[in-house]
Amino acid sequence: RLKFNHKIKEKFPNTYLNILQSGEQNKYFKNLEELCEQLIEQNISKKSILIAFGGGGVGNLVGLTAGLIYRGVRFIEIPTTFTGQTDSTLSNKQAVNGKKGKNHFGLYHAPIFIFGDTYYLHTEPKNARRAGIIEGIKNGFISNKNFFEYLYENLPYDNPENAYKTNELALKIIQSKLDILREDPSEKHYGIILEYGHTFGHGIEWLMKGKILHGDAVSFGMRIAAELSKEKRRRLGVGY
Repeated sequence: RLKFNHKIKEKFPNTYLNILQSGEQNKYFKNLEELCEQLIEQNISKKSILIAFGGGGVGNLVGLTAGLIYRGVRFIEIPTTFTGQTDSTLSNKQAVNGKKGKNHFGLYHAPIFIFGDTYYLHTEPKNARRAGIIEGIKNGFISNKNFFEYLYENLPYDNPENAYKTNELALKIIQSKLDILREDPSEKHYGIILEYGHTFGHGIEWLMKGKILHGDAVSFGMRIAAELSKEKRRRLGVGY
């Protein structure tokens, strides 16, 4: 870390490097406060730019920090996970977890830009990449039957060594979410459909304290929602 920091400072003297812990278990007020105070000590100003380099947890913590300091400074997101590149960076939602649940405290704060490179995914563990793809499957369920059919036909190509297919898959999942966000960027009306599977999924994820990936938790949430819907329809006597 010290060697890497020294190399950066040789070229960019006013740069401050902070290594953050990844994952949901680190998205709490304690770490948010610590990061904010460290940046103040480093003389952060309204002209400063924060760069969030990492997964969704790091992006959320840095994004919320950027939104709070001086009522908002600029930041850039460089997501290095499939979930980060195709889902969490797109909605501009920054948050930390509380004692009673996930993402209870946050705000909307958009980055200057997002730099996503699927080359980073070549070293991402397969289970993490698969968990990210689940959000894409959710998008197919809620808004676009044709997209779901594309996923059904192309998911076997999800191979980090096949750069073209990884790029294509990531791009199409990004587009599937952006189509929804364009209609409702704050997810208060039509965009609420993006929460499909998240009501139970967030609860599962928070109770597991980061021991289950976000996408996996959402997959369980979608299954629970489907079972409840089926049971409700049965009780109402509605056909399937």
